[in-house]
Amino acid sequence: KASELVQHSYRLRGAKQGRQPQKPQACTALDAKWVKFRDQGLVRAEFLEMFPRHYKEELFTPTDLLQLFESLLILAPLSNGEYFMPSLLQRLPSEKLEGHREFSSAVAPLLIRFPHGWPRNGVFCCLVVYLINHCKWQVILPSTGSPILMTKNCIKFRVPTRHPTTVTLIDSYAYFEIHIKAPPPVCHKICPSIRDVIFDGINEATVTLHYNNDTPCSGFFCPHSNSNGQASNSEPHAATTEDQEYWQCTMEDLFGELTEREKVWFGSKQAVAGNNCAENLLGIVGSPCYRNSNY
Repeated sequence: KASELVQHSYRLRGAKQGRQPQKPQACTALDAKWVKFRDQGLVRAEFLEMFPRHYKEELFTPTDLLQLFESLLILAPLSNGEYFMPSLLQRLPSEKLEGHREFSSAVAPLLIRFPHGWPRNGVFCCLVVYLINHCKWQVILPSTGSPILMTKNCIKFRVPTRHPTTVTLIDSYAYFEIHIKAPPPVCHKICPSIRDVIFDGINEATVTLHYNNDTPCSGFFCPHSNSNGQASNSEPHAATTEDQEYWQCTMEDLFGELTEREKVWFGSKQAVAGNNCAENLLGIVGSPCYRNSNY
């Protein structure tokens, strides 16, 4: 079923770009619903009824399909009654990602790097679904219904805190980037919790996708690369930290001490309590718990 939806999406995208689709007869449903599905990965339950051959009355219905997709972190329900499937979106070209990075914030962007810098296909999209489903993070949808920033490798969230806070996630192939925008006093309070939530989501994604031995580590843009406005001949790359005090370059034998803008992510852990997502600082569900500092 998921493959069928993806195939339809790509055929429609080919028609939009002026290419002849592989099966023109399959594109007769190119209406507003298909366009929204193709361009934004947004779908309603009734849309899935257009694929009747995969259902069996009283045994497997469109509702069952939605529940299955939610459990597999394939799609997430939105507050407007639609469902969001990030894996169907197009990727934002690398030259356009720079405009969505937040280097002027009170905290440095956090990088999450997998062992050896190898990418993990599907983890980013599953992480996005996890943050919407389990943490109640909100994708920003204006009144027109068109997302402000929703692509396969870059998405902007509104985080449910008491102060205006947005988090932009970027998949840079070798690592994930977390950019936060919030008032400085708020950043110091919520960054450790945001980091914990994202690591929890990555863990759920890797388990769902059956990856093994894929514990990622925290890091930042290496000061010796040309990221963050610094002049250097080296391309942007990560510097990881194990003790949360010093960074180690992933490309050369270089190290240094973390700055205060970086240490913010490792502040004291706060207990998160309550069973109601709206009552929690970041919408985390569960009884009181404390995170450790092993990543």
